[in-house]
Amino acid sequence: MFKTEKMINTINAGVIGCDMSEDFFKTTASNTMERFNWTKILSPGKISENIAKEYPGVTIVNDVNAIVNDEEITLVIVASKNLELAKPVIEAGKSVRII
Repeated sequence: MFKTEKMINTINAGVIGCDMSEDFFKTTASNTMERFNWTKILSPGKISENIAKEYPGVTIVNDVNAIVNDEEITLVIVASKNLELAKPVIEAGKSVRII
């Protein structure tokens, strides 16, 4: 009998404009097909500090270009209130998920 293991893909992801009230942090953490490695987050003020505490290893950035120019990031989660920032991400060839 063969032992089967679930194949889990790790996706390096960036986040733009989301705050701690966004449920996607919790829902994507339990995804059985993909594991999201949050690498960079662009979010305002105190929210960034809270996210950094909860997700050690995440880099908080002040400019969308830090995410756009990061070749390791393949997916960017963009808050719907920041749709104008999705354009440079798409133009850089990255996948975008609007929440």
